Amino acid sequence: VIHELLRYAYTGEVEQLEPLAEGLLAAACKYDLPELKAMCAAELTTSLDCSNAAARLQLADAYGCGELKKTIMDFIVQHPDVLDTSEWNETVDKD
Repeated sequence: VIHELLRYAYTGEVEQLEPLAEGLLAAACKYDLPELKAMCAAELTTSLDCSNAAARLQLADAYGCGELKKTIMDFIVQHPDVLDTSEWNETVDKD
């Protein structure tokens, strides 16, 4: 994550966004990099599925990604089976 964060800082590009989007989102928020935050949110949206929706909703809420949060909530409304996943139950039990 640090390597890609530095690459972004110097070049404005990220080579490994897909596997690092969650970590880079946290870094982008910590270091106030709104463009990187938007890139990460977009990546997290494209790979959204029933198994990761709960964790990503929690992540979007934690880092103030309103558009990502709305997209995930819309996804959950369209795919209510998310609420039956063990990931959802684990996330709800944590709170």
